[in-house]
Amino acid sequence: EVSSWQSGEGRVTSEWRHDAVAARANAEGLPHRVTRYEVLRTVSRCPLDPRGCASGVRVLDGNVSYASCSNVSCTVHTEGVHSGEYVSLTVSAVNSAGQGPPTSEVLRFIVIPSADMPLSYG
Repeated sequence: EVSSWQSGEGRVTSEWRHDAVAARANAEGLPHRVTRYEVLRTVSRCPLDPRGCASGVRVLDGNVSYASCSNVSCTVHTEGVHSGEYVSLTVSAVNSAGQGPPTSEVLRFIVIPSADMPLSYG
């Protein structure tokens, strides 16, 4: 399961926890331990399926090694997100047997102006 939240100005943090089987396999150095996670992030103005957007879709993909995560979870940050944009994250665990089923999360980034927040237009 992936959780995402707004963690600062223009920033979304996403986290997923290792399941018990993955944590045990890694702790014991078993051959089926997770070696990395394949991560696909998209930032767009369209909900759920960014492929339908005419423009403005950013795709950020890559791998996160299990070793770079904590003993409990992995965290990635998406920077430069604007109000109204959707941040989608899909994660799949990869071990010696191949890629596992993906899990996804979509968050809409919203900035609500307040009295202490200066507005800028551009």
